[in-house]
Amino acid sequence: LTSTRRCYVIRILEETNSEAIPVRSLARQITAIEQGIQVEHATGKPYRSVYNTLVQTHLSVLDELDIVDYQADGKMVTEGEAMNDALGLLRILSES
Repeated sequence: LTSTRRCYVIRILEETNSEAIPVRSLARQITAIEQGIQVEHATGKPYRSVYNTLVQTHLSVLDELDIVDYQADGKMVTEGEAMNDALGLLRILSES
């Protein structure tokens, strides 16, 4: 949870009511947050950078920890069994 982008993934999944979210959507939302822009404008090089780091690093790490279930073939992400534990840790970290 030392990576800001991993924390964003966890928080976005918490706020999303759908059962699965496409990696493209996660990348656009994180790009919008990082760039301070609307999601509709989250495109180009910043978007590709976020998307690539999610696919190449962050989602695999979160999947290994069972915080998310990352389906690499379909590029979909759902909450893992340890999601509530991760959310609890994020809350503690944000309070300190």
